[in-house]
Amino acid sequence: MDSNTDHHLPVASSLPLPEHEQIARSILRIIYRQRRLTEEHDRCLMFPCKVCLQLHIHKIVTSMEQGAPIRFILPAFPAKSPNLSKVLGSAPDLGEHLSLQQLNELCLKITAVYPPGANIIICSDGRAFSDCVGVSDEEVTHYGQAIRHILDEHRLDNIQLFNLEDYFNSYNFERIRQQLVERYGRPLEALKAAVKTDPETANLFNGIHRFMFTDLKFRKPDCSKNKLKEESKALAYQVIIRSNAWSALVEEVFTEAIRLSIHPQPPHSKKIGIKLMECDNIWRTPWHGAVLDDGQKYRLMSRADIEKLPVNLVYQNGRPFYYVLRRYANAQPAQATED
Repeated sequence: MDSNTDHHLPVASSLPLPEHEQIARSILRIIYRQRRLTEEHDRCLMFPCKVCLQLHIHKIVTSMEQGAPIRFILPAFPAKSPNLSKVLGSAPDLGEHLSLQQLNELCLKITAVYPPGANIIICSDGRAFSDCVGVSDEEVTHYGQAIRHILDEHRLDNIQLFNLEDYFNSYNFERIRQQLVERYGRPLEALKAAVKTDPETANLFNGIHRFMFTDLKFRKPDCSKNKLKEESKALAYQVIIRSNAWSALVEEVFTEAIRLSIHPQPPHSKKIGIKLMECDNIWRTPWHGAVLDDGQKYRLMSRADIEKLPVNLVYQNGRPFYYVLRRYANAQPAQATED
């Protein structure tokens, strides 16, 4: 529990508007402690400015006036990458466990300031673009079921799930992907133009393109570099079109919610980039990495980079779960231990 004096503020639902705004700012400061910004905006990370705070106050105050929980939406937790140089396998591991617990803890910190509390709706986007990233619909289903099990097992009651089939009430996955793009998709040429002219869109495209290239290189080791670049570029555009369409859908469904993102964001974006856990770069997520326990903290890295170190692989329920750094220097083959 945070010891910040924000926790001693009175209950918001009985306060006049200026004090609503005071508590709303306190809530935003709690969120901003784990904000994920694009690299050129470190100053706002350390000291959120007035614009940072003012952007999202209206939605928070509106919830407070109704005495309702503050609601956030987070498109995330799609499915594990098929690239086994990044991840341990197709099932959630310690990275998902720790990240979900951190999101729930964020809601509990807000509850300490504002008793009606907060909820984060994870809008799982894996169904929207699974066919672009080499993941089957069956794998998306199993991953989502495992995420739900983690929430139940750890009683992470402030986190809910929402996915594409919930909205369309259909399990014809190919058809509902088509409907998503037809209703909410952006034309490809418009996206290409935005990549050339808008730095935020270009930054997102470059990050997704890198991910796609790395994953394709693993899946198609005999393919030429130039061909991989072209194919990964085309797939990156499709992933962004699908992802943006999914974002538009969930923002329409949850109009009162504050939009979170697992991607780094500029400080004055309508989205708040959120850090799920410590990682080796600002683009790393649990579904694109593995966890290393270095004796001081848990850290997300690529599996390949972790395995360059002297580590033991820890299993849970018969599945690889995370790595532990050994306390001595001579690197032996990784040993399997059960957590």
